[in-house]
This record gives sequence, structure tokens and C-alpha cells, in this order.
Amino acid sequence: MTVNVPDRFKAANAFWIGLAKIGLTPAAVLTHARLPLTVYDGKKNFVTTAQFFALWRAVGELSADPAAGLKIATQIDVGNRPPSTMAAYYARDYRDALTRLARFKQLCAPEELKIKVTKDECVIEPVWLHAQEETPPLLTDAAFASFVELGRRGTGQFVMGSTKRISRGRSRSERDGMRSSCMRPISTDHSLPTMPSCLTC
Repeated sequence: MTVNVPDRFKAANAFWIGLAKIGLTPAAVLTHARLPLTVYDGKKNFVTTAQFFALWRAVGELSADPAAGLKIATQIDVGNRPPSTMAAYYARDYRDALTRLARFKQLCAPEELKIKVTKDECVIEPVWLHAQEETPPLLTDAAFASFVELGRRGTGQFVMGSTKRISRGRSRSERDGMRSSCMRPISTDHSLPTMPSCLTC
């Protein structure tokens, strides 16, 4: 399949700000990922998919916290998120919010959100169009947490993820960290992240 979306996009400021929340610095993460320090200039911060994955792998290797990805996604003020994502917070309902977020992703990154809504749940699968390897576990965690957080903040209700894909090799402490964040036991099957569908804002 031919992909026409450029493999170059901005690593959002929320990511770099989130590093401080877990005790890391951009310089430390870039060095560990073997990327030039100039990747982070405080403004554009352009990366390729491979570089973005390398950053997330470096976070996982430098941080002792198994919930690091979840914390990066949930401890950032809405005001520090990309301006274009703000449209999702003013959506009519949860389904509309996810649709707006998916549209933003397509415009700003080589990432597609596949959304399947049924009567009881909404299944969301992020797909990196230029990926040559598996998505780093912490990036998967951060994406999952951001979908839940969007639902919680947008609806004013306590949205919970019902299941979570667990990559092979996840330790018990990693599963416990996810469980405490989502407030629901997490299975170790291969189902995709799911959430209650279409709560009204």
C-alpha cells in the first residue's frame, strides 16, 4: 500500500513538557535515543516516525515508572496540548470528539485512528502509517490514556477503559500501574483499547 502522507511531523510540546512530570529532560531522552539535541528546539521539534518511536523507547528505558506513558498523557494541562486538538473538547459528544481527533491526526501526523463504534463500546486503533516496527508500549499507553482523558474531561464523567492490549513481556508492576490509572482490571488478551461509547458532553 502506498502512503502519501509525509513521514515528518511535530512532536507536540505536551510530550516534552510531560517528560518533566516523570523526572526526565529532553536532552537526556534525546541522548539515550541517539538523536541530535537539535531535534528539540522548543518550537518546531520535527521528527520522523522512527525518531518518535526511538524517543518513546528511550523514555521506557530511562524511567523506572511502569506508568510513565500514562502519566505523560494525563498530567498535562489542556492548555499545553496542540491548539488543533482543542476542537475535540468542544464536540457534541464523545463520538464527535473522537472523530475530530482522528481528523486532526490525519492532518498533522502520519497516524490514522481507526474507530469502530458498536452499541456498547467504541474501539480505537491508532495506526502509524510509516511504522517499520511495533509501536513502543509507552506510546500505546499514552494514546490509550489520552482517549480516556478526553472522555473524562469532555463529558465531566468518570470514563473508564474496559480492556487494554498488553504487549508481550509486560510485567506485573506495569499491569498494576495501568490498572490503578484506569481504575478497572486490565486483561492480558490481545483486544484493543475500548471505552464506553458516545457519552454526551
